Amino acid sequence: MSNFTIKSMDLKLRELKTMSQQLSSKTILIQNHPDIKGAIKDYFLKTYALYEQLFSMLGKDEAFYMRAEPLRHPLIFYFGHTATVYVNKMLDYGMIKERVNPEYEMMFAVGVDEMDWDDLNESHYDWPSVADTQLYRDKVKRVILNVIDSASTKEINNWHNDLWVLILGIEHERIHLETSAVIMRRVPLEFIRNVEEFVECPSRQE
Repeated sequence: MSNFTIKSMDLKLRELKTMSQQLSSKTILIQNHPDIKGAIKDYFLKTYALYEQLFSMLGKDEAFYMRAEPLRHPLIFYFGHTATVYVNKMLDYGMIKERVNPEYEMMFAVGVDEMDWDDLNESHYDWPSVADTQLYRDKVKRVILNVIDSASTKEINNWHNDLWVLILGIEHERIHLETSAVIMRRVPLEFIRNVEEFVECPSRQE
């Protein structure tokens, strides 16, 4: 077994110290909500911030470009991917008229699922810098907040509603919160830094 694998396997799982304050235990109840726009905005902001807090555990930019999990893209893909899904879905539903960054919204659009057609050839990708990807996420965040503020709807009783698309994007990001954490567990410890929002799980007694 390689040193890389041994070090990666030694990374302990971390958990949110303030999970109960930062996240609902489940998807918000949207039917007949007295302030659905406010609820969606709060849910979006908390999820978006938590996702970025997870990636802040990568203490060196080079960690974003490692193939810590050989069957998945480097973590830089997942850092940009969730923002791109919001944009692509909002475009599909006519909620916005323009792309935020056409190049990124192609590069970050499609992940891998261990299928024959997956493209894991790194020479096919020109990944952007971590800083540029963060700037992209910031721009997408502003677009989403503007969409929420501009929405005329006051209730969502079924999926035939524009804001339903944002709930899809939020839940998608929460899924990647978990899957990205699993990939990070394989990153060597020297690339992981302590983050106030996360604490180490107690060592398991053998």
